[in-house]
Amino acid sequence: MTTDGMRRAAPSLLLVMALPLVPGCYGKRIAALEVRTARVEDRLNGLEKSQQEIAADVAALRRKVGEQVELVRAGKATTEAHLREVDRGLQVLAQRVDESGDLYRDLKDALKYAATPVAVAAADSAASPAPAATSSPRTLYDAAYQDLTRGNHGLAIMGFQEVLTKFPDSELADNALYWIGESYYAQKDFKQAAEQFQKTIDTYPKGDKVPAAWLKLGLCRQQQGDKTGARAAYATLMEKYPDSEEARLAKTKQQEL
Repeated sequence: MTTDGMRRAAPSLLLVMALPLVPGCYGKRIAALEVRTARVEDRLNGLEKSQQEIAADVAALRRKVGEQVELVRAGKATTEAHLREVDRGLQVLAQRVDESGDLYRDLKDALKYAATPVAVAAADSAASPAPAATSSPRTLYDAAYQDLTRGNHGLAIMGFQEVLTKFPDSELADNALYWIGESYYAQKDFKQAAEQFQKTIDTYPKGDKVPAAWLKLGLCRQQQGDKTGARAAYATLMEKYPDSEEARLAKTKQQEL
């Protein structure tokens, strides 16, 4: 029993000691009162014990909550790392989709070329030999692109450079220059890749590969450890082409710097 309980029980003990001196029914009433008083004391002691147990339970619960908070924080970090991995996968997927779109446009252009009178006449002419395959920028470009998709990056570079040398004014010239940069990038030659992407931007400022060139230029700078140059490339891309998919990817990459 606690000290407070002893103080509360003291009068009751005196009453018990005085019971032999109390006559008749008064003694019985006092005895019953003492029993009720003892029961109240037991309940008070039980309440004190319950309060201590509750306090211990609250402390344990607080510890568990703290542990759960730490787990949530750790889980958040894991989730963010996973999201970065997913984002890198999406970048690869976006590049593949972009390459597939280029291939579709290239094949469509090839079909148009095949349907022209010049192409038909060349195919039907028996008097003169058929033009060599290298006489068409499309043929050269397609061959180089096939080498790129097969991982023959050295051959791809040579093929795209031939397109640029023989047909510098072709509509395929800007794409050929961009894919030279991609070929170097695939070989992890980030210095050469950056030069080709910058050349794509400078030589063909209105070309459809410019947003992708800005993104890849930023990635090259980032791979080279040039965070300032990478931020500048990403910022320019987001400013000039804010609604492009490349700008969205650039924003994600910029947050990693």
